[in-house]
Amino acid sequence: MGNTSRTMTNIDDVEQEDLIGKTEEETDGIQRYSKYEADSSYNRMQEQSSFCWKCLLCLCGCRYKRHSEINRKRDSNSCKSSLETQNDRTIDRQEEIIAQLRLQNSALEQEVEELKNENQRHPIRITSGQEEMIAQLHSKISSLEHQCEEVKKEKQSLLIRLSQISSMQLMEGNPNIADLSDPNRPDKVAEQFSELYDNLWTESFQVLCERRGQQEEKAINVLLKLIMAVYETCRSYADNQNRKIIKSMCMFTGMEVGDSIIRESMHNLLNFRAKHFSSSMADVGKVIEESLPDEIGSNVYIDCQDYLAECTKVCWLMCIKSPPMYISAATTDKFDHNLYTSYTKSGTRVSYVVWPTLFQYENGPIMKKGVAQGI
Repeated sequence: MGNTSRTMTNIDDVEQEDLIGKTEEETDGIQRYSKYEADSSYNRMQEQSSFCWKCLLCLCGCRYKRHSEINRKRDSNSCKSSLETQNDRTIDRQEEIIAQLRLQNSALEQEVEELKNENQRHPIRITSGQEEMIAQLHSKISSLEHQCEEVKKEKQSLLIRLSQISSMQLMEGNPNIADLSDPNRPDKVAEQFSELYDNLWTESFQVLCERRGQQEEKAINVLLKLIMAVYETCRSYADNQNRKIIKSMCMFTGMEVGDSIIRESMHNLLNFRAKHFSSSMADVGKVIEESLPDEIGSNVYIDCQDYLAECTKVCWLMCIKSPPMYISAATTDKFDHNLYTSYTKSGTRVSYVVWPTLFQYENGPIMKKGVAQGI
């Protein structure tokens, strides 16, 4: 019995242990299954949550977009309504202004009609005497206007004449004041005088020495006599011409030589002659050919035609100045370096003069020094 009880007890213990072992295994399986179910449920919840968030975002975006469109439409309708209201107000104001302008126009038209009626009731009547007086006044006004224009022209003419007389009085007898508009003023003539010596005198000198076999000093003397003779002839011809002009003006006007009108006219004539000097060159050339000294010889005229023609031109320009320019070949035994430069030799005395000295006027300042041979 006792053994049986122990045996039963041992069996129960074994069964209990087996049951416990099975229970533990089942518990572990249940736990693993529960864990698996929990993980699966969690993953499904995560997926469902992510899907829900995406759907929620899409839903919110759609609602926001729809709400924005609704707001834009609401704002557009509000702006349109505001513009319509503003346009209506503007139209109302313009209609009011038009109505006022129409009233003013009507009032003005009525006033014009009243003035027309008033003018017709009281017309202005001009008698024949008044018409004649008005015509006389118009004629007098025209005559006075014409006289005024004539006085203005005369005044302008007198001002020009006064300016010319003042200029003439300033320049007359004062060769230091040059007319810069004159291309043949004294300083320009002096340049031509110097070029004559440098160019044509040198050519003529070579012709006389080489072609005619003359000695240097003789050829120089011939050329010097030629220009001095031309100058004296031009000076005499110009002086005679001036005397004839003054005499003719005095006989024509009955005025004296010193009268201002004679002096002004003479000044204008001299300026005219100076500007058109070339027109009288032919007559001056004939006089010079007739008056040249015989000792120069006909061969010189033939060989030195260019030199003679240029001497005539330059000397004529000198002599028609007021006062005339002046040339001189006078000298003393002592070499005056203020008047002459040396030719080929220098020294304290003068052997012979080669080229004359040019003065602005007689006893006036020197414009170009002469040339002389020293010893």
